Amino acid sequence: MNPDFLDILVFSLDGQRHGVPVAEVQELLPALAIMPVPNAGFLERGFEGVINLRGGIVPVLSLRRRFGMPVKGVALTDHFIVLRLHDRLTAVHVD
Repeated sequence: MNPDFLDILVFSLDGQRHGVPVAEVQELLPALAIMPVPNAGFLERGFEGVINLRGGIVPVLSLRRRFGMPVKGVALTDHFIVLRLHDRLTAVHVD
């Protein structure tokens, strides 16, 4: 990998293009059911719930909520980007 370039995974949210460094991407997943977390008082910060990833529980963040976009449920065409941030897995729900 050339140190002068940064590889970016490009995704869309509500028709807008965004990106995340490939080095932080653990894997891409097709749409999955998000399990809500009862009494999660931190929903205003963009927490959607959790997914089961091969027996492990991974939190799902809503970038739509973080960016002030209309929130929507999971569609069959949606994906999750699983990121490794500070040695923890976190998924983001993208269109």
